[in-house]
Amino acid sequence: MKSFYIILISSLFCHKMLNAQYIEYSLQNKVQNSELILEGKITSKYSYIKDGLIYTANHIDVCSVIYGNIRPSDEIFVITYGGKIEGEFSSWSHLLTLEENMEGVFFLKKNTAITPNNPPSANLYFDVYGHDQGFISYSKNDKWDFIGNGLFTNLNSADDFINEINTITQQSIITKSCLLEEKRGVVLNVDSIYVEQQNLVIRTGIKGQWSKSYNLERARLDIQFSSAVDISSYDFSLNGLTSILQNNYIISWTQQDSFSAHLNILKDNSSPLYSELNSQISPFLEISFHPSLLTVGVSSVDLAESSYRYGNQVINFNEYAVENNRFTKNYFASPDITSFSPNEVCAGIKADQSSGMPIVDGFVIINGNNFGDIDPSDFHNLIPNDYRV
Repeated sequence: MKSFYIILISSLFCHKMLNAQYIEYSLQNKVQNSELILEGKITSKYSYIKDGLIYTANHIDVCSVIYGNIRPSDEIFVITYGGKIEGEFSSWSHLLTLEENMEGVFFLKKNTAITPNNPPSANLYFDVYGHDQGFISYSKNDKWDFIGNGLFTNLNSADDFINEINTITQQSIITKSCLLEEKRGVVLNVDSIYVEQQNLVIRTGIKGQWSKSYNLERARLDIQFSSAVDISSYDFSLNGLTSILQNNYIISWTQQDSFSAHLNILKDNSSPLYSELNSQISPFLEISFHPSLLTVGVSSVDLAESSYRYGNQVINFNEYAVENNRFTKNYFASPDITSFSPNEVCAGIKADQSSGMPIVDGFVIINGNNFGDIDPSDFHNLIPNDYRV
């Protein structure tokens, strides 16, 4: 028979009062009370029962040791309260719970009281010091930039945080984040679309993920149209935040078929204005073309390929993503009304009710561009026979 129970710190306090029970630990406090501080990732977990309570041992794949010493053969486990085993599930409120693939900085303290029975000798078991306060989780925000989150802690830079720890421990071995160093990838984020000086400007965020910068070698965007189009009839341009970006890259189009095209962004080393930089990826690129292109409808823009230069090597990104693609619902240019015909009408008069010379009825023809796929409106059949103005 399955059972379920939740262990509360105190059932006598409401949620708001429980939040108030947290005592914030300073970084100095967490460092001084930790035996091991490391960057790592939860790769597996298992639950066990000790003294009638369920605990979970979370295995950490250690990326770097910021403070303390472990042997290469040591297997590091973090013990958290609660878990699921033999049909039973328990959960503790206001205590840390870890899931597979979580990664970040762990402040750890040895725990021998609640370790599993007869654990392997090479396994080391720790508590997270301060529970929720002793783990800083790494993730990406909606712009795919790095953020670090923990109770009372928010980071914009993992390296700065590690340097603060090094200052307290008076160590200088670890100066950069090992976890972030291993990450690669770029993201295309369609931030805004607007018309400027008769050009339609797509402001994109072709940028490195995790707040990383790269020496961008090339990128390819796949454009899908809602109707057939010949792209040779349109002019295009590429702009960026700096003149370096504009001078170092060229843009070209390749028509795949009447409904799709490739937009190619390629570094131009032969340009007389070319400037070699370690990082040439901009927070955004502006892709501009005449808004008449949108009369055919652009259904999607996808980042298909990209690569960057590392020394003398050109390395392909093996991870890229598209976020906030505003074209996915078929983006068309705004309608443009040029004239009405005729200029004068009799409101509410049907054709068979017209009188006078010349005969003027209630029909109006609206002339213009970019109306898209619309149906004519038959308003005159909706006008009652006895209606007059």
